[in-house]
Amino acid sequence: NAVNAGLGNDEVAGATPVIVGGACVNSNTFCATATTTCNPPLPSCGNYANNADVWFSVVLPGSGVLNLTTSAGPAPSMTDPVMAVYAGSCGSLVQIDCNDNSALNNFPVLTVSGIPGSTVFVRIWAKTGTALGNFQICAGTCTPPPYDNCSGALPLGTPSSGVCSPTTYTTNCATGSNAPIPAPTCGNYSGGDVWFTVTAPANGNYTITTFAATTGTPMTNGAMAVYSGSCGALSLVTCNDGGAGFPTITLSNI
Repeated sequence: NAVNAGLGNDEVAGATPVIVGGACVNSNTFCATATTTCNPPLPSCGNYANNADVWFSVVLPGSGVLNLTTSAGPAPSMTDPVMAVYAGSCGSLVQIDCNDNSALNNFPVLTVSGIPGSTVFVRIWAKTGTALGNFQICAGTCTPPPYDNCSGALPLGTPSSGVCSPTTYTTNCATGSNAPIPAPTCGNYSGGDVWFTVTAPANGNYTITTFAATTGTPMTNGAMAVYSGSCGALSLVTCNDGGAGFPTITLSNI
């Protein structure tokens, strides 16, 4: 079932509530205008340039982890929406994360975390003027993988010669990594990452390779960045998006 949101949510103050675990909400961007109040920071993805946008509010569940999904609405549907999530209040909003095109048919999905019981604001806009239309937004709980953050990075050990034996991991429900961690310089990063550690071999030369999973629902286009240092003071070493496939990075003396 879905609830009609109407267009009273053209500004932050009129944000339509979306209940975690409740009915999805129907909305649209017809007649929406660019946000003129509360001075939210410009989104970091989706080429926002005073686009027609609408707003929603969600109270974070007890886990503090929120999964937001969007999908097409009844015809005429939006064709290329973008979503950004903010914490704070009017006049002091801070972007938590932003996503463009991570789900089926160019619809964004985001998993964010914060203080349980606090309210986040969700901004959705049409990437182009021809993308205006109907859409749905749903809010649910989600459990990130244990290697979701730098502090929980999963040790992969020390590379050795011989045949690589891949292990399956997941980015389902993964959250984004924010400053002071430098953003990757490839792959159109917009959150939803997982972390691993590798101990360099004695000669300092090794290769990290990724593959599509052979079970479950595999990723179709991954990207990988390598950092040196510690979680509070990381430096980006290199980044590879694998083109249309999966990335491989070869390192020397790192």
